[in-house]
Amino acid sequence: MNNAAKPRVLLVEDDLTVQNLVSTALDLHGYVVSKVCNGQAAIMDAVSHGPSLIMLDLGLPDIDGIEVITKIRSWSAVPIIVISARTEDSDKIAALDAGADDYLTKPFGTVELLARIRTALRHTRTDGTSDGLAMTGEYHVGDLCIDYNKHRVFLAGEDTHLTPNEYAHALSVNHSPRIPYIQTCRCSSLKSRSPLYRSHVQNQNLTHGSGGLTVPYPQNC
Repeated sequence: MNNAAKPRVLLVEDDLTVQNLVSTALDLHGYVVSKVCNGQAAIMDAVSHGPSLIMLDLGLPDIDGIEVITKIRSWSAVPIIVISARTEDSDKIAALDAGADDYLTKPFGTVELLARIRTALRHTRTDGTSDGLAMTGEYHVGDLCIDYNKHRVFLAGEDTHLTPNEYAHALSVNHSPRIPYIQTCRCSSLKSRSPLYRSHVQNQNLTHGSGGLTVPYPQNC
């Protein structure tokens, strides 16, 4: 089986020992593994590459794993399995309520881990979804259109030509529930290549009813 046909797992774990052990086990059992060590990188990877499943530690160095779940769940149905040393029921409930599909407490065995992954992927197929369908459709507000299928952002019908990283930032930086908060950290590149995007978001704030979607341009770039 070539890599394109293998399930792709995004492993979000800042403990390199655990990360290496888990990734090795997954690789030996036919999974393609992408490894990141913090929450922002996890969100960017999920947006850019559309994994089949996410394995997520909660105690990350930049943002809490619960926040990562909430952000990804606002636009994706990809299965998320939490792997955490937090054993309190309140932590488990918070993760599951935020949108996690399963919760595995450290330490755990490889056999159980693989069984939970198979179950999560099986449920995804049963639901009729796949990694290609985890983030679909279009989002519209004012002149702004986000095409999740094509990973492109349009303003007044024109493509803003964001790079994959810029597109990832556009969806990953702070947003209200289910509504992307459009902003980019690649300011110098975006200013030179996408004057339409720059002009639009610099000169107006877009609000979406009571949801309060705001689309500001980062003035301090």
